[in-house]
Amino acid sequence: MQVLIELDDDQVDEVLAEGLKKAYEISLTFPHEPDYDELNDAFKILIKYFMGDKAGAKYLHSLAKVEKKYNAKRLVEAEGGL
Repeated sequence: MQVLIELDDDQVDEVLAEGLKKAYEISLTFPHEPDYDELNDAFKILIKYFMGDKAGAKYLHSLAKVEKKYNAKRLVEAEGGL
């Protein structure tokens, strides 16, 4: 059985944004994949496009707090006992 659901443009954008957010969160768990940085940059652009600049930036900022990024200088300092 097929069901047809009509969505206005705002609803379509919301559905796309939710799908992009989920895909972006999944991609963050695979940092050693080829083209990781390019793919995540593309996700960031699309998320901001479909959510709007302000809401997209807020969402990405909230994920940046959780995303683990390793800083070589801090790792060397930690190794040195700091």
